[in-house]
Amino acid sequence: MPAARLLTGAVWLLLLFSSSCASAPRGETFGFSRARLVDDFVPQWRELKPGIDLTAGKISRPRLEFWALRVDLTDKNIEIAVNEAEPEDSLPAGTIPALTVSGFAARYGCAAAMNAGPFSPVSDKADEPRLLTGIFVSNGRTVSPPLSRYDCLVFYDDGRAAVLSQTDLAGIGGIRHALGGFFTVLVEGNLPERGPQSRKIRHPRSAAAVSGGGAVLYLLVIDGRRPGSVGATEVETGLLLRVLGAESGLIMDGGGSSALALEYGGKIILVNKPVHGGIAGRERAVATCIGVRRTDP
Repeated sequence: MPAARLLTGAVWLLLLFSSSCASAPRGETFGFSRARLVDDFVPQWRELKPGIDLTAGKISRPRLEFWALRVDLTDKNIEIAVNEAEPEDSLPAGTIPALTVSGFAARYGCAAAMNAGPFSPVSDKADEPRLLTGIFVSNGRTVSPPLSRYDCLVFYDDGRAAVLSQTDLAGIGGIRHALGGFFTVLVEGNLPERGPQSRKIRHPRSAAAVSGGGAVLYLLVIDGRRPGSVGATEVETGLLLRVLGAESGLIMDGGGSSALALEYGGKIILVNKPVHGGIAGRERAVATCIGVRRTDP
């Protein structure tokens, strides 16, 4: 049995983070479960916090490194955090101040956080205004309207989550948060066909997915643009979501925006290695993020 599987969850996390830094994942010995192909990957879930599990994977064909969270949305002490909406007269309509993912995790007290929706312009400077692309609803307030060609991740007032087309939001009540993304890559366990480019173009990817009627949330970050991880296609992203246990999922903003930050030992640690402006380990200041936190003492 591999040494990683003999470790307890606490020891595994300690070794993963002690062998990592804010910009370089070096936890291969203890942190990654390995597989030859995406379809062969078997996640080894370990508890990060109650109701929040973490797994990390390394695929050899193609070369991919990724990190994923599984969140129990039925846990009453689990809370989803998104960027709080600014006062309506403080910024132009449809914009929001930029934050890095690690900065978001620290500001909102998250156990874990990932980048979310697409935006412009691209920069690593925090607090600059970012123009949102597609829907963004924060605590019931619509900050940016839907964009018909894209999909989104929705959280309802009852705590459930869903992956929907942004055009389907009209007339739906009880939405607490809605985060725009790009395209759905998994629908009820099946991979939708989006044309040949969905199987060819490789990028760093961020994705979100649900299962169990919206009771379980998955967040996935796949590294790219470096020798150890070449980036995933849309199809491979959908396959990974499926082997993680998801039923329906979509691609969020990716490329240099893809980042996953975790809180451990009172510190915020960036576990993947984003590549912004051609610089490995440089974190981009993004528009919106999704975070998970616990509300119990």
